[in-house]
Amino acid sequence: VARTEVIVKTADNAEPAVVKATTTSLAEAERERELAQSRARSRVWDHESFFAALPSGARAWMEELVKRASQRHEITFGKGAKYGTLNVLVGPERGRLIQLYTDGTLWLYPSELQKDQEQAWRVALQRIGMDAPGKHYWAVQSDDMARDWPKLLDTMESLKGAAGQSVPS
Repeated sequence: VARTEVIVKTADNAEPAVVKATTTSLAEAERERELAQSRARSRVWDHESFFAALPSGARAWMEELVKRASQRHEITFGKGAKYGTLNVLVGPERGRLIQLYTDGTLWLYPSELQKDQEQAWRVALQRIGMDAPGKHYWAVQSDDMARDWPKLLDTMESLKGAAGQSVPS
């Protein structure tokens, strides 16, 4: 059994990623090295970097959607080496309503909400033609959202907290 320590430095000289792994083969050591490189390449996105990376056709509607959604919901940014993500969260359990990607795709996540909220949101999504029965989450393409984001925002704003109160931001 070999003990392998892999140190990977990123191009911007950030903290190196260190992986210590017990391996039985050179192939396993190589997989550990690739995993360490992947971690080293990931980055934390923020408002500026996320919106700068968006395709021009998605930037305007995503900025307006996030601006208005942030008045009632929590906004968080994810980590990703290739694509940035932005999450719109709701309620005390911080269930994810939607996730935006820097490639212009919007994902809907009704299954991450409390059951009563999930059902209410699915009904609202069905009314505007965005439901996908039987799916836990699904993508809506940027071209559709450039036209339909105000309707989606209305469905998000209609969600209530567990006690029937408006969800605080």
